[in-house]
Amino acid sequence: GYTPVCLISRGSPLVKYYKLYGVKKYEIYEDLTDRFDLTPFVAEMEMVLAEKPSHRDLIYYLYRGVHVGRHVLSWMSRVLHQGTVALERKPEMEMFQRLFPEALRNVHAAEALYDKYRPSAVMFNEHGYTPFGEFFDVSHLRQQNTILWCASHRDDSRMYKRYTTDTCGVHPSSLSEGSWESLKSHSLNEESKTKLLLEHKEHYCNATWFNFQRIQHDKIIKTKKEIVSQLGLNPEKKNAFIFAHILWDATFFYGESLFDDYAKWLVETVKAACNNDTVNWVVKLHPVNVWRREADGYTGEYAENIVLRDEIYELPAHVKILPADTDINTFSLFDAADFCITVRGTIGIEMALYGVPVFTAGTSHYSEREFTIDSSTQEEYLDRLSKIQEYPPMDAVAIELAQKYAYGLFLLRPFPFTSFNMRYSAEPGIFHPLNGKPEFHVASRTQLDSATDLNRLADWVLESDELDLLSR
Repeated sequence: GYTPVCLISRGSPLVKYYKLYGVKKYEIYEDLTDRFDLTPFVAEMEMVLAEKPSHRDLIYYLYRGVHVGRHVLSWMSRVLHQGTVALERKPEMEMFQRLFPEALRNVHAAEALYDKYRPSAVMFNEHGYTPFGEFFDVSHLRQQNTILWCASHRDDSRMYKRYTTDTCGVHPSSLSEGSWESLKSHSLNEESKTKLLLEHKEHYCNATWFNFQRIQHDKIIKTKKEIVSQLGLNPEKKNAFIFAHILWDATFFYGESLFDDYAKWLVETVKAACNNDTVNWVVKLHPVNVWRREADGYTGEYAENIVLRDEIYELPAHVKILPADTDINTFSLFDAADFCITVRGTIGIEMALYGVPVFTAGTSHYSEREFTIDSSTQEEYLDRLSKIQEYPPMDAVAIELAQKYAYGLFLLRPFPFTSFNMRYSAEPGIFHPLNGKPEFHVASRTQLDSATDLNRLADWVLESDELDLLSR
């Protein structure tokens, strides 16, 4: 009974697809923004730059409560495929000077849009890049019913989260405080633990873990001995895996980082690894690099390799690089790793699930849940890496907490659909946005109207105030 309105760019080819699904009402982004003269926003930018702001100053810059600086720098990092945005370089400053006033203008465009419609719900897929970020922030600042959806590790499921101003920086796949407290207060029985571990293993071994990104296709499950041999590791030493984030993807979206960006974190972490030869260190490049690069049509060198070469020059024998396109299935690493290092990657939850100590370098949706080793300063973090060999495996209490969190994340947060399913091509090189093919399991309007999954989603979006849509 509600009317969907789509915000699209002028000339977007998406209109023909929306129309197929019965959407008849649209707002054109350029029509909204063109109503506002850009001149005052250019003047505002010039005042900001006159203060000679640091990178961190720009990250925390707010305009009418909106994280404009963060959204602009995130987008610049994304399109430049660079972990660090250096405004002292002329091309990057010119890009910033173009995008920043437009982002300021977007804030007013979003306010005008919401004034016009007074929406019952506002739904997003992207929310951290300009211009999406400005519309997202204005929505939650107005205490509107702000919903974000994202993919899950399963083809048949999506994740949905409701946002408030207090939670605007958390990952959409996270567990709300209420969901976590409920899980934490109950014991997981053996059946639930078995179900969790089987869910995790089967999706990796069947290459269906985040299948739309095809990150485990053509990968091989290998033993710890095989991995040690392949990478040339010292079999007498423990193995510390540094799980690199994609340096330019969602760099500033979630939580607070100890370092300015993922590139600086990677460099300082690898420097610490170079100085500690008591363990083997493996820098694991993120497998989604392959999918993202091909989807973007980017053929340049990996940003991780560039920054490590420029800052460290040559790695010592006890530090190895595991490339993004390795033939090793990631599931193999849960047995091979003795330590896990990340800023806030999902791998931290997965490693803890198997008792591997996890060292984080920033806040996340799972930090401070008592199953990771979290540092509050760069010095504390780097000191821990310098003596990482002294840390014992996780104890039973911490492992159980990790299992509870993983159960919520991997079994409760993905909301499964039964009225349709998505099929993704496994062929290499297919990165078209319409690669996912919907298969419908409803044959009439009556079946569509009575579909349990769609009605449950609609009820949660429009009638509930719960932050997480849980599968049960």
